[in-house]
Parts: sequence; structure tokens; C-alpha cells
Amino acid sequence: MAAKRRNTSFKQIPGDDRTVSSKITYLDDDILFAENIREMNDRGDVRIPTNVIVICTGGSMHTEVNGNRIDVCAGEMLLCPSQVVCGRSWTSDDYDCKILCLNDRIIQSLLGRYVDVWNKALYVRKTKVLRLSAREQEFFTRFYEMTRMCAANLDDAGFMREVVKSLIQAGMIGLCRLLASTDAGEPREARSQTGTTFRRFLDLLKSDSLLRHTVTYYARRLYITPKYLSMICVKHSGKTAKQWINDYLMERAHYYLRSTDMAIKEISDTLGFPTPSSFGRYVKEHFGLSPLAYRNN
Repeated sequence: MAAKRRNTSFKQIPGDDRTVSSKITYLDDDILFAENIREMNDRGDVRIPTNVIVICTGGSMHTEVNGNRIDVCAGEMLLCPSQVVCGRSWTSDDYDCKILCLNDRIIQSLLGRYVDVWNKALYVRKTKVLRLSAREQEFFTRFYEMTRMCAANLDDAGFMREVVKSLIQAGMIGLCRLLASTDAGEPREARSQTGTTFRRFLDLLKSDSLLRHTVTYYARRLYITPKYLSMICVKHSGKTAKQWINDYLMERAHYYLRSTDMAIKEISDTLGFPTPSSFGRYVKEHFGLSPLAYRNN
């Protein structure tokens, strides 16, 4: 993870070539911390490639996400999955916020068995605004400040980078607990037939002891065509069924190699690869190292 520590008054929104006012305090390939974003009223629609968490600590913001107006006030948290389209935004004069952006890869890697809570809460609903209690506001604000402080003091040996990832993992698991406990019902889109099918697809990815690599397998389990399954996935998440399968495959490969003592062949079999050598090529392509080197690194 190549870190680029930033403390600048201007940064381009990911996916856009227009500049907006913000204070980027840390940026690397997976993580972005920002203190505030303002003066966004004149920009057009922007597709955001990362998952976005915004803690509103003062004032209010009104923005358009996928064509729908979202209002966020002090004491609230806005959650957006990757690939949403943000339109015009307005902020009050006293608006202040803490922003954390995480790409899909690190979400899958850090959440592990809790990733299904995040996926169901965000990808079926597109966005979510949580009203935080005073205690929850204090917890997430302190979590943000501690993690940002550690990110600003990385060392060459990589110890602090691992501290940053561990802190983010702890905070995200705490957020998943909050999501699970505050889920008060699904919107109409999530209750639709396609929303139900999408959730069933995620359930199959999570529950299958042997992960399958083809869209056709899961489409047959759901009694639909592969093309229709991918259409449903794109509609509810912006990602194809094949991308979802690969995300889960990468997360499980990471977990088995880093967190278990399973033999490489056993991992290869569990993840549905025909041979250990094909598994080795997959790990080399996605992680840059052989399975054994990735485990020992």
C-alpha cells in the first residue's frame, strides 16, 4: 500500500477532473481521509468509485445521490457504497464533517465475515443516513481522529500502516454492529423481486462452503439466466455478478492465506480452483506474490 500523505487545501474528487475545496489529510491506494468538502455547488454529476463514510459534526449538507436528495445534519452519518452518482450539493455556513473513503478491496479484506452486513445495508439500499447517539458520535469521531493521526505518522517498517488498517477494521466492525441493530426495514426497491434476488445471491456467495467461479452456477441456483443475474447485480450495486464473485474470492484467499494454517492445496480446493498451480497464478495476478510468499510477507 503506497502511502501519499497529503495536507492540501484542494483535491480532485475521485472520478472527476474538476477541483473542489477540501482538506485531504491522508491518501493511498485504498484509503482517503478528508476533513471537509465545500464549494461543490457548480460541479456536475460525479460517479464516486469508493465507499464513502461522512460524519457530520456541524451544520448540514444537502446532496443528490443517484438522483435522490439526501439531507445530512450534525450528529448524523452518511454511508454511500462505491459507484453511486453524486450531483449538486449545498452546505450551510457552519458545515463541518469527517470523511473516510475506502475502496471495495479493503472493505472486503477488513470486514471478513461481517462484510455481508455492509453489503446488504448499502448495496441494496444505495445510501443510508444514520442518526447517532451522543455516545456513538463520540466513538466514531474519536475512532476517526485516532486513525487519521496514525495514518499521518507512517514509518518505513510498515508497523503504523498495519495499525491504521487494524483501527479501520475495528471501526468498521463497530459500524456493522450499528447497521445490524438499526435496520428498521427495507425500502420499496429492496423489497422488490430483483432486490430479493440480489440478497439471495449475496447469501449464496457467503454460505457456499466451496466458492464457485462462474455466474452460470449461481444463476442456476436462483433459477434465472446468467445475463439476468448480472443485470440485477448492476442495478442494485453497480457491479456485475462476476465482479462480486471475484471480490468474495479475493477476500477468502486473503483470509485463508493470512489467518489460517491451511495447506495451499487445501485452500485451492476450498476456493474451487482445479489445481494448486491455477490458484497460484490467481494469487500472483491479484496480490503480486505467490501464495506462500503472500502468507509469509
